[in-house]
Amino acid sequence: MPRALVDTSVLFAAAYRRDSAHGDALPILKGIDTADLPEAVILDYADTSSVREVGRADVPDAVRDAVSWPGG
Repeated sequence: MPRALVDTSVLFAAAYRRDSAHGDALPILKGIDTADLPEAVILDYADTSSVREVGRADVPDAVRDAVSWPGG
């Protein structure tokens, strides 16, 4: 059975088209959404590189909202 372990870098890359890993990350999230990846764990910690990227000025608000975390 396919499984996925996902951290914030995958969430960010899937949401942000200009990220170099967007093409790899988007199918992972789509697979979770369609149950092609029926078992998925999304880690609840923020990778420091993701935090830096989300804070960049050219990141759309929708991306920030998609990868925001409580207290973040």
